[in-house]
Amino acid sequence: MTRTPGTRPTGTRQAATRRREQRERQQSYRDEMREMRRPDRDDIARVWLWRSIRMAMKAKEEHQDWMYQTILELLAAQGFDERQSESALEELIDRYSQAAKPPFRRKRHLKGAD
Repeated sequence: MTRTPGTRPTGTRQAATRRREQRERQQSYRDEMREMRRPDRDDIARVWLWRSIRMAMKAKEEHQDWMYQTILELLAAQGFDERQSESALEELIDRYSQAAKPPFRRKRHLKGAD
């Protein structure tokens, strides 16, 4: 059997069965979390970031500068381009600092349980 370098053989029935069962488990888990209306990591991080930016706007300028530089340093340490990181961070700060309410879309799949 020949295969392309860097790929795994996927022709076995066992592998196909494992992938199918994993998809089913993942879908079941997502459905359960949606039913419980449980926020995921990204939902929490998004709200936390918005609130942190809003609070930082009220902080002393030296604290704002420290937070800004720390975020950029951590992004650079992960391998992100420094200019692109600064641009993306500026866009987020502009967007989030102007919003009195969180600028997020309503989760329509959670509607009706209020």
